[in-house]
Amino acid sequence: MAVNTRTNTVVDAFSRNINDAGRPTKITDVPYTIVPDPSWPAESVIIIDTGTNKVIEHFRVDLSGNPLR
Repeated sequence: MAVNTRTNTVVDAFSRNINDAGRPTKITDVPYTIVPDPSWPAESVIIIDTGTNKVIEHFRVDLSGNPLR
């Protein structure tokens, strides 16, 4: 699950079962309730393992949500 920490919105999702079935994962296919955590990197997109709720990756984004390089 990819969450924009600036807006606390889901911006992307992935389900291995759905992808293995030959179709892309929609955000609505993966039920997840965002519970903002103050330890999350600010102004970033974080990748969350929904099974453990742990951040496994993150990258900074601008006001439009585009990655900063």
